[in-house]
Amino acid sequence: MAPLKRSWKWGTPDKLKQEWLNTSRHLALKHEDGSIRDVESFFNMIPFDNDVAEVDHFTIRHCGFDQYEVSVGRESVNVDINEDDHVYPPYRMQSDFIPRDLVKLGLEILGSASEFSANEPCTGLALCHNGSYILIDSLPYLDKHLYARGISKNSVSAVFLTHLHDDHCAMFPLILMPHRVEVITTVEIFEMVIEELSCHLN
Repeated sequence: MAPLKRSWKWGTPDKLKQEWLNTSRHLALKHEDGSIRDVESFFNMIPFDNDVAEVDHFTIRHCGFDQYEVSVGRESVNVDINEDDHVYPPYRMQSDFIPRDLVKLGLEILGSASEFSANEPCTGLALCHNGSYILIDSLPYLDKHLYARGISKNSVSAVFLTHLHDDHCAMFPLILMPHRVEVITTVEIFEMVIEELSCHLN
């Protein structure tokens, strides 16, 4: 995949953009010499070679579009990650839309599980100011969590991504919204999110 060019348009006032950049640089993890660490330095990248990737004692074989075979020794399992069907949370949650009055300032907890959990909603918050929401991380099944908390997707104006874990940056629902959603994060996280989205969209 070709590296991303840093020529995208922010659509954000210069003063606010500089404030976000200065904050992200201050908070970014750094080397001992003070330089910011590249995202790639946190990962051991293992590319597919002829549709096969070897990871420790696992073998992952690419069998078709979004289809994989994961094997350990003589045992294997097929994984199909096509998104042709609706995927529902594996845990119970309120499924009805809850109408609410205009919130001037408030915080909605969309999920609060510690680390990734298949039995509980992952951590995600929605900060409201005068009826407009900023998401603090974008958890899986975002559409359903917003609906259950009585939050319209039209009222989400921005998302603040704190880190790259999939249970905190499920961005696909946000690009399906009928309006532009501001993304507040570091340049490194933004680039990785765009790469992840490009993989999801093939």
